[in-house]
Amino acid sequence: MLKAHNTASGAGSGTAVGPGAVIHRADFICVPVYKWELESIAWFVMIAGGATAAVGGFIDATIVGLPVGAVLNAVGIGTGLSGSALLWWADTYYEDGSATVCFWS
Repeated sequence: MLKAHNTASGAGSGTAVGPGAVIHRADFICVPVYKWELESIAWFVMIAGGATAAVGGFIDATIVGLPVGAVLNAVGIGTGLSGSALLWWADTYYEDGSATVCFWS
Protein backbone atom coordinates (compact mmCIF):
# COMPACT_ATOMS: atom_id res chain seq x y z
CA MET A 1 0.00 0.00 0.00
CA LEU A 2 1.42 3.34 -1.01
CA LYS A 3 0.42 6.56 0.68
CA ALA A 4 1.65 9.92 -0.53
CA HIS A 5 2.10 12.96 1.72
CA ASN A 6 2.78 16.39 0.36
CA THR A 7 5.83 17.76 2.16
CA ALA A 8 5.31 21.30 0.89
CA SER A 9 2.02 21.90 2.69
CA GLY A 10 2.34 19.18 5.32
CA ALA A 11 -1.29 18.21 4.83
CA GLY A 12 -3.26 15.78 2.76
CA SER A 13 -2.88 12.13 2.00
CA GLY A 14 -3.96 11.97 -1.61
CA THR A 15 -2.92 9.33 -4.08
CA ALA A 16 -1.38 11.72 -6.60
CA VAL A 17 2.39 11.63 -6.54
CA GLY A 18 4.11 14.80 -7.63
CA PRO A 19 7.07 17.03 -6.78
CA GLY A 20 7.64 17.30 -3.04
CA ALA A 21 5.75 14.09 -2.21
CA VAL A 22 7.13 11.33 0.00
CA ILE A 23 5.94 7.77 -0.56
CA HIS A 24 5.59 5.52 2.49
CA ARG A 25 5.43 1.79 1.93
CA ALA A 26 3.47 -0.18 4.49
CA ASP A 27 4.33 -3.69 3.35
CA PHE A 28 6.83 -6.25 4.58
CA ILE A 29 8.33 -9.54 3.42
CA CYS A 30 8.22 -12.78 5.44
CA VAL A 31 10.54 -15.69 4.68
CA PRO A 32 10.67 -19.16 6.26
CA VAL A 33 13.66 -20.20 8.37
CA TYR A 34 15.08 -23.56 7.33
CA LYS A 35 17.02 -26.02 9.47
CA TRP A 36 20.16 -25.75 7.37
CA GLU A 37 20.26 -21.99 8.04
CA LEU A 38 20.15 -22.52 11.80
CA GLU A 39 22.81 -25.22 11.55
CA SER A 40 25.06 -22.91 9.50
CA ILE A 41 24.72 -20.17 12.11
CA ALA A 42 25.44 -22.68 14.90
CA TRP A 43 28.60 -23.95 13.19
CA PHE A 44 29.78 -20.38 12.58
CA VAL A 45 29.26 -19.52 16.26
CA MET A 46 31.11 -22.66 17.39
CA ILE A 47 34.06 -21.92 15.08
CA ALA A 48 34.19 -18.29 16.25
CA GLY A 49 34.14 -19.45 19.88
CA GLY A 50 36.96 -21.91 19.24
CA ALA A 51 39.03 -19.25 17.52
CA THR A 52 38.46 -16.81 20.40
CA ALA A 53 39.50 -19.44 22.93
CA ALA A 54 42.60 -20.27 20.87
CA VAL A 55 43.61 -16.61 20.74
CA GLY A 56 43.09 -16.46 24.51
CA GLY A 57 45.39 -19.46 24.88
CA PHE A 58 48.15 -17.74 22.91
CA ILE A 59 47.75 -14.56 24.94
CA ASP A 60 48.06 -16.62 28.15
CA ALA A 61 51.71 -17.27 27.23
CA THR A 62 52.72 -13.88 28.62
CA ILE A 63 52.44 -12.76 32.24
CA VAL A 64 50.83 -9.46 31.28
CA GLY A 65 48.30 -11.21 29.04
CA LEU A 66 47.03 -13.64 31.68
CA PRO A 67 43.91 -11.64 32.66
CA VAL A 68 43.04 -10.84 29.05
CA GLY A 69 43.70 -14.43 28.03
CA ALA A 70 41.46 -15.74 30.79
CA VAL A 71 38.64 -13.44 29.69
CA LEU A 72 39.05 -14.46 26.03
CA ASN A 73 39.11 -18.12 27.03
CA ALA A 74 35.87 -17.72 28.99
CA VAL A 75 34.17 -15.80 26.16
CA GLY A 76 35.33 -18.37 23.61
CA ILE A 77 34.11 -21.29 25.68
CA GLY A 78 30.77 -19.62 26.31
CA THR A 79 30.33 -18.78 22.64
CA GLY A 80 31.24 -22.31 21.58
CA LEU A 81 28.77 -23.80 24.05
CA SER A 82 26.03 -21.45 22.80
CA GLY A 83 26.64 -22.57 19.23
CA SER A 84 26.63 -26.20 20.32
CA ALA A 85 23.32 -25.72 22.14
CA LEU A 86 21.79 -24.08 19.05
CA LEU A 87 22.96 -26.96 16.86
CA TRP A 88 21.56 -29.53 19.29
CA TRP A 89 18.21 -27.70 19.49
CA ALA A 90 17.95 -27.35 15.71
CA ASP A 91 18.72 -31.04 15.15
CA THR A 92 16.45 -32.27 17.94
CA TYR A 93 13.38 -30.05 18.02
CA TYR A 94 13.21 -27.68 15.03
CA GLU A 95 10.87 -28.59 12.20
CA ASP A 96 12.06 -27.35 8.83
CA GLY A 97 10.37 -24.07 7.85
CA SER A 98 8.21 -23.90 10.98
CA ALA A 99 9.25 -20.31 11.79
CA THR A 100 9.21 -17.16 9.70
CA VAL A 101 11.20 -13.96 9.89
CA CYS A 102 9.60 -10.74 8.64
CA PHE A 103 11.43 -7.68 7.32
CA TRP A 104 10.03 -4.24 6.54
CA SER A 105 10.66 -3.46 2.91
